[in-house]
Amino acid sequence: MVIKKNKTTLIKNWTYLLLSDISQTVISFLIFMFLARKMSPDRFGTLSAIFALASLFSVFAINTCANQVIIREVTLQPNATRSIFKIVLPIRITSLILSLLVLFGYLLYTKETHETIFIGTSVIVFATLISDLAESIAFGHFVTKFTTILSISAASCWLIIVVLLPASKINVNLILLVYSLIYLIRCLAYIGISFNKFIGPNHETTIISYKAILFMSMPYLWMRIVGAFSDQVPLLLLNGHSGASEVGFYSVGNRFVLPITMVVSTGLRAIFPFMTELYQINKEKFNTMLAEGFTLVLILGSTIAMLLTVTSSIWLPLFFGSAYNKSILVFNYQAWLGVILCFDLILANVLSSSYRQKILAIIMTIDVLIIFPLMYIGAGYGANGMALAKLIGGIITVLYHVVVVIVVLGVRLKSLSFLLSCIYFVTMMVITIFISDMSIKLIVVSILILSFLVFDKSPLRQLIRLCYNYSNKK
Repeated sequence: MVIKKNKTTLIKNWTYLLLSDISQTVISFLIFMFLARKMSPDRFGTLSAIFALASLFSVFAINTCANQVIIREVTLQPNATRSIFKIVLPIRITSLILSLLVLFGYLLYTKETHETIFIGTSVIVFATLISDLAESIAFGHFVTKFTTILSISAASCWLIIVVLLPASKINVNLILLVYSLIYLIRCLAYIGISFNKFIGPNHETTIISYKAILFMSMPYLWMRIVGAFSDQVPLLLLNGHSGASEVGFYSVGNRFVLPITMVVSTGLRAIFPFMTELYQINKEKFNTMLAEGFTLVLILGSTIAMLLTVTSSIWLPLFFGSAYNKSILVFNYQAWLGVILCFDLILANVLSSSYRQKILAIIMTIDVLIIFPLMYIGAGYGANGMALAKLIGGIITVLYHVVVVIVVLGVRLKSLSFLLSCIYFVTMMVITIFISDMSIKLIVVSILILSFLVFDKSPLRQLIRLCYNYSNKK
């Protein structure tokens, strides 16, 4: 009975989160599109750089007391939620103050000391910190519906305002203040709900200490900081080296990578518990499934990237307008980086599910040491230079990631299917990046696909067969 109840709760919570993720992705994309069309690349780039700055400083503010640690401790000691909250809150407030002081110093150094930027960014960091704390407490009590309701409500309000605002009235300061106000209201509502339902009624004393919370959070803090270097720092480097308009071009190109990575990441979230269980029960089957997973993801990701990059010169200006034509090549580079990221997403989940978090942290650190110098150089060549630098860095890092998969995990990737999937990926990438004429691209791509369909053991045929079998089961 207990197992059935836990399984039901898990499915319900996952459904809430999946609904929230999909809804927010769609709404965020629409907001992003309307803002880009109503603002010039220069103003849109400035806004993107400010949001990147807020995200970067939120990483430190949140992860000195990581949400995973809070969720775990609340789950283990639900009746001591108030006591845990009293330990966590001072740590987070202290990290918030430190983050805002460093933020103010950064704005002084870059001579962007406009009070609206500092206030708006500070409010976003504060709202992110409080929302994450409230969410962590709710998740610790196995409740995820409040995240879904509040996230979709806030995002919907934000979309309505952006759509209704006339282009002549839109400016960076107004958008920043409206956005920060919406998410401040969201965070206050969430912490109010968490306090009323979870913090207030559960007032036993916890056995955890300040020192233990900080110590357990450090690995997560380090990994999140390292991750931020790949996600947010490129925008700040571009803003400093090439100007705000290049940030706008890069942001538009980068946004469309989401369809490639979202398919894989959503699937991984669904099967992560199964992967963890399978690793404990049958390591041989675990490794076999991994080898197949890496192969199929390369084929599926490459096919999606090919379809998007071949036609990017048509649909990207249609969505964002001709002012963002420079984003086409940026997207083409980033789309293939997205395929590499899908491979890395599987690797990260595998390392986590097999209790190798330290190896994952080391890999992420090495990745940054490789990619950051390339990004720094690429920032001087604008959005195209940054996107190409990240793609080159991604190719270099994925090569040694394959070695990690073979040597550390013991996964047998030395198969014909995996070799063919790698050839498929490289060939498709070269065709779509270096051939500019669309008709020639389509001819060459068609020849390549037909060539892969000839072989019975081709991974492309395996993927088609898998999709066919799945549709018949449905």
